[in-house]
Amino acid sequence: MNLRRVLASATVLILMTVLVSAARGQDLIDVLLTLEKINKRLTQLETTQKQDVQKLQNQIAVQTPGGAEQSNFPGLFDSLKAQVKELQQTMSNYAGLNSSLASLSGKFDGIEKELVAAKTSGGIASSSTIPPDLVAELRTLTGDLKTAINKPATTPAPAPDNKSAISKYDVKLYGFVKLEAIRDNTEVVKGDWLLYANKGGTAQARQEVFTMNARHSRLGIKIGGPSVGTKGKVNALMEVDFAGGFPNSSTAARQPNLRLRNAWVELNYPRWEARFGQDWALISGPFPNTTNFVVMGCAGNLWMNYPQIVFTLKEEPMKFAFSINRPMAGDIKYDEYSTGDLDPVDSGEKTAMPWLMARTWFTSGKLTTSVSGHFGTKKINDLVGRGHVVNTYSTNADFVFKIGHISFTARGFYGENLNSFFGGINQGYTTDSVSVNNIASGGGWGQAIYEFSDSWAATMGGGFDDPKDSDLKTGMRSRNQIIFTNVSYKIQKAVELILETEYLKTNYLNAKAGENIRFQFASYFRF
Repeated sequence: MNLRRVLASATVLILMTVLVSAARGQDLIDVLLTLEKINKRLTQLETTQKQDVQKLQNQIAVQTPGGAEQSNFPGLFDSLKAQVKELQQTMSNYAGLNSSLASLSGKFDGIEKELVAAKTSGGIASSSTIPPDLVAELRTLTGDLKTAINKPATTPAPAPDNKSAISKYDVKLYGFVKLEAIRDNTEVVKGDWLLYANKGGTAQARQEVFTMNARHSRLGIKIGGPSVGTKGKVNALMEVDFAGGFPNSSTAARQPNLRLRNAWVELNYPRWEARFGQDWALISGPFPNTTNFVVMGCAGNLWMNYPQIVFTLKEEPMKFAFSINRPMAGDIKYDEYSTGDLDPVDSGEKTAMPWLMARTWFTSGKLTTSVSGHFGTKKINDLVGRGHVVNTYSTNADFVFKIGHISFTARGFYGENLNSFFGGINQGYTTDSVSVNNIASGGGWGQAIYEFSDSWAATMGGGFDDPKDSDLKTGMRSRNQIIFTNVSYKIQKAVELILETEYLKTNYLNAKAGENIRFQFASYFRF
């Protein structure tokens, strides 16, 4: 009940009570006089606050954009200081008011007890002047007054709000802190990424390596944006890690560069969505459960992040997506970078056409399957500098199935000119003086995960990438395969420790194969 409405109602009841009991009436008159003073003070405080706000608005309004009235700033500051003093005086008035209200609340406690005693003995209720229901109303009013009086004494807790203090939208931080410790019995390409082994019999094949890094730690922001109509929703995401190479420094290994992984905004409706930005290429995923950062790239797993526009239709139990992508072929080598051009026009971009990708998913119970593919073109020079337009394409299929404590995942692919996705063991084509020829390749990977409990799990898997030998030249990589197993333990939901071992073998056309055995430890703190 509003305090002032309570005061008005109380006045009538108090006057009627005076007619019955002089003693109780005098107490209630004291209460009424105190409440009247409080009412006047509240009115004065509200009037003062309104005047202060209006004065401040008028002062702000006369300031022109760009600081044209900067000469008026000293006077403005003096005025603001005066208003601060007034507000401080107001706060002291509120402190005195709270003290008065606390004392008044004690008086009401006594009055309420006497009302109960009067009703029990029949003192007030037996009078013909005040009916019994009036006495009951006075008791109820006493409780309402106590509630209204005590409210100013405490600051109400703010309503729960999921919005971040830094944004008017729902912003959520996520990611993980990751440490890797790695021991290889040979020097592999490329270090912690484990793409393929060097040729057997070389100096690298005889070099043992131990290394550690934290550059694969990840940080992301999810943003729940505004609604669109009755069913639409705008969402956004930005995600980075520190796998973007290294600076030119003697201590570069511990100063990795920031790398953009994904950054997109989407318009999401129950049956369709449109996403704009950089995201996983539609032919990417699912991914093997390995601590290796490149997740078996060059050994059966095609993936990459691309700037794209993707449209998705959702009709349970199926989903269909189509994307238009920047044609980032990755064929340009380091000569352009050495001259300072860090984003040269790529062989894919030189065809002036985007790359197209599509994917369809089907889910039934605990089984999810999908098929996907991509198509694009590249303009690649032969050895004498003449440009040739060649195709890049892939077809892919995968499934994920879980039953009880065990889950199975498998994926296969076939295509040509796939180095843009770690395919063909990162080999896309060969050149001579008159032509550019694609390298065809096929491969895939599979794994099984067994969850012993909420804390313990084990994974075993493997994969391979097998380029077509007739498309290769002597010394090129002809087959790459990995077998891995790991055991993970979650100290609690956010903290996980993993021990993994991997066997890698890389065959070369008409050259000695290279091998490597890796032991790897990884720790994660997920948030």
